[in-house]
Amino acid sequence: MRPVIRLMMRRGIVLQTFQQLVKSVYTEEAEKEIAATGGPATDLQISLMTGLHRKEVKRFRDEGYENFILSPTLSTGADVVTMWLTDRRFLSARREPRGLSTRKGDTVDSFATLVRAVDPELRPTAVLAEMIRLGVVTVEGERARLVVDAFVPQKGFDDKVQYLAENGHDHLAAAAHNLDSDDAPMLEQSISATELSSDSADELERMARSLWKLIMQQLIERAIELEGRDKSQGSTGTRINFGAYFYKESIPKPDGSPDTRKRTGRTTGVKRN
Repeated sequence: MRPVIRLMMRRGIVLQTFQQLVKSVYTEEAEKEIAATGGPATDLQISLMTGLHRKEVKRFRDEGYENFILSPTLSTGADVVTMWLTDRRFLSARREPRGLSTRKGDTVDSFATLVRAVDPELRPTAVLAEMIRLGVVTVEGERARLVVDAFVPQKGFDDKVQYLAENGHDHLAAAAHNLDSDDAPMLEQSISATELSSDSADELERMARSLWKLIMQQLIERAIELEGRDKSQGSTGTRINFGAYFYKESIPKPDGSPDTRKRTGRTTGVKRN
């Protein structure tokens, strides 16, 4: 989860937002598990299976799980930006977001007033620091200015997230299947090497990309042939996803500088997993 947590923090997705997503997924998956046994999925049964309060279970089921899909626009910063763009108190005569004072005190044109209008429990200084870090706000003198039209990810980021969701899901699903099923294991293998130079890692990455292109071309050609055959025979209804990944990083020395020596708690050399 560490890479995912780092990504969420960089995108301004706070813990509370992620908790709501996880709770909704727990509720949805519990409902599916109970339904698979042929019995009715009640709020009480789901509550017992997930550990969630029945009121929360009812809310997720009533409002629909799609309302809790994780999005950077659900974060605290997004709520602040939305109010800044729409509330007359923080707009100029031309309906543009005004610069707001960063001085302490809840004056009409202060950033603190804006933040507390969103949530009285929020600390304006902490919110300001986070929005500056995310590049949403700049401060000139003692005035905070909005530098984006909406709190949205960079162009194309939604597509990248969708790609991550689909492939990350299927990779984890294959691994979970192999842990939890007596059926034949799905393909989920890797190799690792921990005694390399940076140049050697780059060479292996180029090699991996070249081999992937060859495999991809062969699989695509065969998949097109089989899809055409199966459609003509009316025997569709199964999907597959085959992927590959290559990851490299510098292993830090004890003093924090990069090195390629073994990582604590891990073996060295080439290893097949």
